[in-house]
Amino acid sequence: MSPPFSIEGVDPYSEDLYLYLSDANKVHLAISIEGDGQILLLNDQPPTPEQLKVLKKALADLQDQRPIDPQASQAIDYIIQFLSK
Repeated sequence: MSPPFSIEGVDPYSEDLYLYLSDANKVHLAISIEGDGQILLLNDQPPTPEQLKVLKKALADLQDQRPIDPQASQAIDYIIQFLSK
């Protein structure tokens, strides 16, 4: 997982939140919040504490890059709030 990230999209049809990104090495990442907003997964796995730190900073940096799609912006905001709990 190598920042900076770029937005690939958001799954608007899923019951859970899915944000798709790619990193600086063009590796695809799927960030999801599942289970009624209780579980954050990175590529279907719980992230390590180090990955959580990188993810929070990289998403905040991504949010500062305007303009971005409003749906992606809302997803990023929600994930950042989740990570700040």
